[in-house]
Amino acid sequence: MSQRADPVCHTEALSKTLCEFRFDPAPNRWVLGRRTPGAAALRFREQLGLSANGPLVLSGHQAELWHGGILAKHFAAAAFAAKTGAATGWIVVDQDETEDPSMAVPVRDQQGRLRTWRWRWAESIGRVACGLAPVKPPEPRLEAGLRWANESIADRVEVIRRALLANASAPNWAEQVSRAAGEMIGEVAPAPRSVYESRLAGTDLFASVVAALVREASGAMSAYNRAIAEAGDSGMRPLDERIGELPLWAVKNGRRMRVLATEAGALDPTTLAPRGMLMTALLRLAGCELFVHGVGGGAYDRATERWVAAWTGELGRIASDFGGAGALAPMVVATADLRLPLAASEVPSEEEIARGVWRAHHARHDPAMLGDATGAEEKAGILERIRARKSANQSPAPEFAELHALLERSRSRRGQALESLRAAAARLKEQQQDAAVAHARTWSFALQPPGALRSMFDQTRAAFGKW
Repeated sequence: MSQRADPVCHTEALSKTLCEFRFDPAPNRWVLGRRTPGAAALRFREQLGLSANGPLVLSGHQAELWHGGILAKHFAAAAFAAKTGAATGWIVVDQDETEDPSMAVPVRDQQGRLRTWRWRWAESIGRVACGLAPVKPPEPRLEAGLRWANESIADRVEVIRRALLANASAPNWAEQVSRAAGEMIGEVAPAPRSVYESRLAGTDLFASVVAALVREASGAMSAYNRAIAEAGDSGMRPLDERIGELPLWAVKNGRRMRVLATEAGALDPTTLAPRGMLMTALLRLAGCELFVHGVGGGAYDRATERWVAAWTGELGRIASDFGGAGALAPMVVATADLRLPLAASEVPSEEEIARGVWRAHHARHDPAMLGDATGAEEKAGILERIRARKSANQSPAPEFAELHALLERSRSRRGQALESLRAAAARLKEQQQDAAVAHARTWSFALQPPGALRSMFDQTRAAFGKW
């Protein structure tokens, strides 16, 4: 059986950017490739709360206790920064929506089978954005018949609860969970320096772009949608050009609403927030020398690059002020597969289960899989005659009848082999839920034992060792 319990980091592209990084001898100037930030970019960084005293590597995600693939972005940024002397920042998308303040945790039932249980920290309050208040997670109480998947999980659940409780005085959920995450990451590696996306609304750059979007709405929407279509697999939703939808959110009373060009001028600018493509466009234009994405962000930001390259008019002038569309900071993808220590070697993978089920089904139609060499040879001859009949525009019905009779004889002769495959498939199917739990890569990093996270960070740093 396959097992991939150890983290596997994919940072080759990230480490290769080191060959382009150098410091300019002039004071307070730096270069990644040919990129040098000017006064407007430095002003943007100061307004956002980012360091303006040296090169920056940014990454980020929604406010949650993410899985290991997301943590890999921070580890990669931290490793790059340590190698080059750059600073890092972690953009917390604090205006995203949170529907269910809870966490998935692996448990076992009375038969010892792995299951997923949700540890609920507060009542579900529908889809809200940054208005979600801090939570005080109750002690987890498993239902009768359930127990933690292992003792390490029980220990980590308590660590998570203490971290959230210790930060329950934060102004909102986004800051609470971000602070808690930083404390737990700090057990094994440099903690991320959180910068909240909501601060973008207070920057000069954001105000200028919003004004330009309103004035040039038709062209901006068309270019935006065209970039998404040309990028192919970005996963981004096009704007509704019929109603004048802009790539912005208006956040009011904790809820996000679409922004229309005809209404934008009347809205309080401090309540506006950029959508994903606009957010990374701003950050890569003015906020950093390198942006580290995960797999999803790496896909959608290809559309961002196309969109910014198509900016004209006032939007194009703004891009030119920051070096033009070609001066977007480079972006790279970093991810990792990090699975919990749940005795995965004892559980078949979902691929192995699917293969076993397929074999049991396919063997009914393939004598060779049942060890029936004679039947396999006869089947090949019948299939050849069927092809010949079809080529001559004749009905192959007699041959099909012969084929069905052959397969029935083969199943009868090799009934024991067929039953053995059926029984194996049934046993595998019984383990589907165990497999989904044991081999999942989406468990929160906070559930990992510190040793696993430390190993992952060490592997990430090692990817930069040769540069």
